[in-house]
Amino acid sequence: MANRVLIADDNSAMRIAIREMLPGGKFEVVEAVDGKAALATIKEEHENLRLIILKYALPQIEGWKILQKAQMHPKLQNIPMVLVATEKDPVAQKLADVLDYCAVVTPPFERKTFQKAIKSAIANAQRPRTPQDQPKAQPKAQPKAQKAPTPQAKAKGNPDDVATLISAHPEPHPVSPPPSPVAPESESIPIPDNGAHPVHSPLEFLPPGTPIPYEFFDCVQTNGNRRQAYGVQDIAMSPDGLTFYTCGENSYISRWELATLSKIEQFSLYSKGAHCITVSPDGSTVISGAHNSNLKLWNIMTGELLDTLSDQSMGINSLAITPDGQIIISSSAHSNIKLWDFTTGELLGPLNDQSMAVTSVVISSDGSTVFTGSHDSNIKFWDFATGELLGPLNVKSFRVTTLALTPDNQCIVSGDEQGIINITRLDTGENLRTLKAHQTAVNGVAVSPDGWWIVSASDTEIKLWGIAE
Repeated sequence: MANRVLIADDNSAMRIAIREMLPGGKFEVVEAVDGKAALATIKEEHENLRLIILKYALPQIEGWKILQKAQMHPKLQNIPMVLVATEKDPVAQKLADVLDYCAVVTPPFERKTFQKAIKSAIANAQRPRTPQDQPKAQPKAQPKAQKAPTPQAKAKGNPDDVATLISAHPEPHPVSPPPSPVAPESESIPIPDNGAHPVHSPLEFLPPGTPIPYEFFDCVQTNGNRRQAYGVQDIAMSPDGLTFYTCGENSYISRWELATLSKIEQFSLYSKGAHCITVSPDGSTVISGAHNSNLKLWNIMTGELLDTLSDQSMGINSLAITPDGQIIISSSAHSNIKLWDFTTGELLGPLNDQSMAVTSVVISSDGSTVFTGSHDSNIKFWDFATGELLGPLNVKSFRVTTLALTPDNQCIVSGDEQGIINITRLDTGENLRTLKAHQTAVNGVAVSPDGWWIVSASDTEIKLWGIAE
């Protein structure tokens, strides 16, 4: 399994207690009873480790030494680490240079305290390193004229030498990160500024390409005004990541601030009754669909109705739009997936004849793949260019009511009839996180453009999910 948590403690009762306090998620726990075993696991599994929990004073090799050396190594320093230390352990004295990059918890501790330490470790592990914190050159161990030792030669080193074992992973050659995708700018109407404030996330500390630890996501905020949140049927995220939009059969299309889950404004009175919405990639237009009316386009600046598509666009329960903003994709419980020209409103045709009874539809950020959910079938993915069914995601993804994709196209977020949110890897079908999100069905989910926040809604509440600071 790619997601592993290492617990290193020589006390079996403490290992059991820590295991039980871990947040729910799809990961495998690996245990070590001494520092030597912990170091061997880190050496072999560092690419799969998502969290390391070390006791300060471990037999054979002390835990604080392992943490200190790991924090100096480029392949290990971004793994979140929690040190379990007593009040008598000289943590500040021994680890003064690296404490800002990990977390320390003092026993006895409760679940809430321990999980707070985990969240701190995740955020701290991604802090930018100062030059003095970077690994130092070791000229004696690696003279310039000497050839790099082979893996076999490295294996002959003293197994108790912390530096030798950790430095078995050479520093990688620097690689330029791929450019981050940038949402296309609006050609005509700018994204409105309604005083929304950005929601702070660990992203500001992360190098490009760092995987987001979805297995540790929890609820970080709930909308306190149930009257405002009542009747929400769908959610769409704004391209700027500051706001999101909601609609409902008995409510108006509204704009909300992501950071506070507070309603900023609502659209025209004619916007009442929409069942699903999406936002154009340039952030200029909201598109809505409904069971009893056709597709409509709304000015995102004024909230006024811009246009209405043909009567063929009635009975729609989910919407998506291609990344280039040219084609609207709609689904229906009683018809197949249909494609519409965004500029003219013309029906371009069905995706194929098999895509019936879909409850939710999303498209990948590269526009190549469409994903669908259903009440009585599993999540499926389709080739957008040909309409070919590529296969099911896994055998357990039934009763889905809503879908969203993470911006990196690595995971799909699904809500179901039981109020459950699942975060699932697309390449393996592995479920990373299961959240009991709402008491009733999840009507809508959306992911922020940076991938660090998920917002969800039921008939009575809106919640924000992520990693609490």
